Amino acid sequence: RELSVQNLAVAAPGFDMPIVSGVTFSLKAGAGLALLGASASGKTSLSKALVGIWPAHRGAVRLDGASLDQWRNEDLGRHIGYLPQDVGLFDGTVA
Repeated sequence: RELSVQNLAVAAPGFDMPIVSGVTFSLKAGAGLALLGASASGKTSLSKALVGIWPAHRGAVRLDGASLDQWRNEDLGRHIGYLPQDVGLFDGTVA
């Protein structure tokens, strides 16, 4: 019912320097959020942290009050979707 982000800092895996920092907001179910910014400003890095692909360097991402690492992957996957910038398509058909 709510996604909350508290003083989030995100660094690329294996690096200590945050790409984005100090991000705080909350969204109720049904609300939307647009991430706007210049190229290489951290939009994708923030998105990866919001869905749990990259861990938070500092701060917290919570879904319904629980941090993302408290969710089982199977349960989290039913509530969060992520479409990367580069989409890979498979040769052939679904059938």
